[in-house]
Amino acid sequence: MLREIKKPLLDLSNYLNVATESNQAIVFAIIFALQIKHESVDLRHIIIFLNISYIDALNLKNDIDELLELNLIEIEKDHRNRSKKSNYSNRSYTIAEVVSESIYTNHIYSKKDKEKIDIYEFVRIVSDYILQRGNDIISTFDLFHIKNSIIKCNFEGKIG
Repeated sequence: MLREIKKPLLDLSNYLNVATESNQAIVFAIIFALQIKHESVDLRHIIIFLNISYIDALNLKNDIDELLELNLIEIEKDHRNRSKKSNYSNRSYTIAEVVSESIYTNHIYSKKDKEKIDIYEFVRIVSDYILQRGNDIISTFDLFHIKNSIIKCNFEGKIG
């Protein structure tokens, strides 16, 4: 079956600018397709769609995290505030509005490069998230994920 969709999958990977050897394009396509039926898509929807076990679905975690970091998908806004334990198994996902808009209007999606922040801005941003963690607005897991994402985007190779 994957042989039949190899070319469209490669095209989608190039369009989204994601790694062709990963499952990111497949996961994106599944979330996009399921979002047409459902307002948002959670892990349960993906498991049913692929007819796989929860354990098998754990293999998709890195791909989903990468799609989140690339801002191709988002954690459902209502869900962010609903639960303190916003982990992989109970998140709901939607396609980022700017990505959906570019697909629906048949325009090329281009990710705008963010300007890198300096160490002082990094400390200010992380301090704000630490306060949110202290007030139980976000989980410790999410705090570390956000911090690592900021480091990866701004200081890759500079922090040892």
